[in-house]
Amino acid sequence: MNYWITGDDAGRSVKSSESFQKIRRQLGIVFETSSDGIWICDEKGKILALNQASERLNGVKAEEVIGKNVSIMIEKNIVDANITPDVIHTQQTISRMQYIKRTGRQLMLTGSPAFDTNGNLIMVVVNERDMTELNALQKELKKTRQEKEQIISQLKSFSAMHQNNFTVLAENPVMRRRFDTALKLAHHDVSNILVLGETGSGKGMMCNYIQQNSPRKDLAFITINCAALPENLLEAELFGYEKGAFTGAGEKGKPGLFELAHEGTLFLDEIGDMPMSIQSKLLKYLDDHEVLRLGGIRPKKINCRILAATNQNLDQLVKSKRFRQDLLHRINSFVLKIPPLRDRPEDILLLTNHFLAEYNARHSTRKKIGIDGLNALQAHPFSGNIRELKNIIQEAVIIGSQDLIDGFIMDKVKNHPQKLPETMETPEPGLRFSLQKKIDLFEKKLLSDAVSRCSSTPELARHLAISQPTAFRKMKKHRLAFRKQQ
Repeated sequence: MNYWITGDDAGRSVKSSESFQKIRRQLGIVFETSSDGIWICDEKGKILALNQASERLNGVKAEEVIGKNVSIMIEKNIVDANITPDVIHTQQTISRMQYIKRTGRQLMLTGSPAFDTNGNLIMVVVNERDMTELNALQKELKKTRQEKEQIISQLKSFSAMHQNNFTVLAENPVMRRRFDTALKLAHHDVSNILVLGETGSGKGMMCNYIQQNSPRKDLAFITINCAALPENLLEAELFGYEKGAFTGAGEKGKPGLFELAHEGTLFLDEIGDMPMSIQSKLLKYLDDHEVLRLGGIRPKKINCRILAATNQNLDQLVKSKRFRQDLLHRINSFVLKIPPLRDRPEDILLLTNHFLAEYNARHSTRKKIGIDGLNALQAHPFSGNIRELKNIIQEAVIIGSQDLIDGFIMDKVKNHPQKLPETMETPEPGLRFSLQKKIDLFEKKLLSDAVSRCSSTPELARHLAISQPTAFRKMKKHRLAFRKQQ
């Protein structure tokens, strides 16, 4: 509450009273002990007072600015903007962020006009609150949340790769990224995903992974190989038929795979072999999400996610007029390209151990593989990819006469000799080695010492605190072997 007394005598009387002096001291204490900065300017912007908190926040001394216009703060490059002129101009309370160049702090300013009994502006009071630490905390909180979300995403990815009896065996960085992308697509329940890759590289496994981690995982997952059926049967299988639609058609008709996959997923494997006539009907479904049975007159609305895969170059098929370009544009909203197994040497060890454990359990055997067998597998080109590796391990377990299957495997792949990297040897006198060569030499020395203390790649991996595939890869790189086989 403001008290205004007119007249000089009245003013001198109040100012000299004991109660006035007491209030003045109290206000002075409040002004100086406030943790917020306080500026007081007159109606023209001349600085009348500022407290100690404001001196600290702005990096100025009171005697440096008192009696001068507030514009000095910009002239001396102390702040980036002033709020007082705007309060004087609008005669309204204004709040704004201000950056203090001299101290690097961010302040929240609130400028309030003060009026006399006649409504005339007599001063502007600016309150400054330091937001620097709060902003820093907000940034830190945002960063922490982002890191939390990243960890949760990684945990979800890890969990997804080991749930539903579906273990993803991928150590190769490119393959891991493919699975991470597939997981995102699965969670968002997107459709029209095209999976590309050579025969046996794991395209079906990738599509199954998407299904298992999507909201449709408990719904139908229908698979059809577009290359396995002749054109007329493929059309009937996909779209179904009505009674009497063609010679030999069932008396009650039959729903097609699109209908059976309603609300679920339809996986079109080897879509590159789909006949052109059926491509047209597939394109129509993708446009209006309706299917018409053979011999039918009423289309049915169908909602199913479409996954497709092929080992063929669809762009080349389009150029040769064997695949519709408009269909290609519809089915490849998202593309996952699976690298061949020969480009994923890290995964050969994981897959080999997995298949070996699987077939040992199935056939009640205790077959093992050593470093020579693994070297032979990693040097093999695997034109049949994972399917070929699986068959080799199965044969070795069932047909191999010895518990150690290295000999069987080496004989199986003998037509494809190993291509090992050159070993880093000690340089001749006077030769200068690059930094990488020196690192390789030092790595080989450490690895050799560790190999002499261990008898298996799992033990070596634990000893060096690295992954088992990394341990095997480095042994292969430096042509090292254990004294005793696993």
